[in-house]
Amino acid sequence: MLATITELSDYTLEATDGEIGFIDELYFQEEEWQIRYLVIGLGNWFTRQHVLLVPGVIDRLNMDLEKVNFKLTREQIKNSPDVLSQLPVSREKELALHRYYQWQPYWMGHAADGISYGTHAVWPEAVTDVEDESEQAHEAQVALAELGDVESKAGPFSLRSTNEVTGYYIRAVDGEIGHIDDFVIDLRNWRIRYLVVDTRNWLPGRRVLVASDWIQKIDWQNAEVSVSLTKESVEKSPEYDPSALDDDYEAKLEKHYAAALPTYRHEGLS
Repeated sequence: MLATITELSDYTLEATDGEIGFIDELYFQEEEWQIRYLVIGLGNWFTRQHVLLVPGVIDRLNMDLEKVNFKLTREQIKNSPDVLSQLPVSREKELALHRYYQWQPYWMGHAADGISYGTHAVWPEAVTDVEDESEQAHEAQVALAELGDVESKAGPFSLRSTNEVTGYYIRAVDGEIGHIDDFVIDLRNWRIRYLVVDTRNWLPGRRVLVASDWIQKIDWQNAEVSVSLTKESVEKSPEYDPSALDDDYEAKLEKHYAAALPTYRHEGLS
């Protein structure tokens, strides 16, 4: 189940009691290219312009009907904390959002996907009686401290916007090859699987895919992404066709880079 952000932006989004808007962009962790939030544009039905929802609250996603159903009501979304959809999102605001929805925070575990962190967590109530030395009270205090730890490894600047990264230059090991035009999302685990690269200004005008696993580093200051590929290997890779993004295409892509780069290995296609 693969789809680009451009495609997802045209999907109809529905709460349990009506439509809610559209997918405007996605927030992801730069270390893992894992989607953590869907930035939902609310249109005219609500005074706020955007809200953040985690992939785990998706009830059904129908690619044929281009529709996404959420497990939330419009009222729940309306009353959610006002988390500004402008980076960086502070950990305090994330914590308020997750507590409101009773979501298990993604920074509290090691799951490899964005789905398991949309499930409900057991949020301990704050302990007000300081004289209560019971084991239950102590455990609640510890749990709350851990959930609100703003110094955890997934700091506020680890979240990036797909809108922000669109247009970044792609640099191969021997020069620039194009810029990021779109993103291909694996909807089974809500991870960015490929960057869609437009090569028209560097190579024969066409679009190709570069897997997020091949990225060496991101230079945020210079708006540039470095990949462990040569210009020639990218130039000769199978051309990207959105209508033919299937297992056969991925197999061709895998075969091409395996032949072009002797040390190449990419487990994401298996």
